[in-house]
Amino acid sequence: MTTFSAREATGETLLGLRFEVFSRGERRYLTPIYVLVELKPTEKGGEPVFVVARHSAPAFLGVMELAGRYLPPKGKQDLTRFVREVNRRVGRWRRRVDAAEKFKQIAIAVGKAQAVEVDDEVALLVIKWKSGAEAKCKVDERGEVVKVVTTSRKGARNAEAEEQMKGKLAGLAARFQWVRPAAP
Repeated sequence: MTTFSAREATGETLLGLRFEVFSRGERRYLTPIYVLVELKPTEKGGEPVFVVARHSAPAFLGVMELAGRYLPPKGKQDLTRFVREVNRRVGRWRRRVDAAEKFKQIAIAVGKAQAVEVDDEVALLVIKWKSGAEAKCKVDERGEVVKVVTTSRKGARNAEAEEQMKGKLAGLAARFQWVRPAAP
């Protein structure tokens, strides 16, 4: 994360926060995420407060929610905690994206899956098997597959497969024994 100053057209100076996003899968830095914070004076001439002027983060990262928690207009503000939490969420999201992309590549390459679909947040992973079966996996913010529903073409559930799929998203292909597990 780096900071910089930015000047508005009105001449106002903003504190810029740039969160670097590195993709392990692509082995390069991606477009950074920016948050511009303004130092606004309070109504009664008290201490000025930080306010998020704008940001480029996806909505599901909840930057404005974090601003409400750590940069409230009234009360104690904690810019350091705000920055740490935004950085943590950006990093976790990117690791989920990388893990999902890697799983998708492996699943298609070994010929087991017909398709693997992932939402932008990487909260839902859908695997469509060539046999017609389907698995829907709920992924938490830490990258853990926490809930799974598998159904055959006829609609029957497979509890054993559902339990096998739970765990780190990054280790899903290894749990299916499509690749060797990574060394700890």
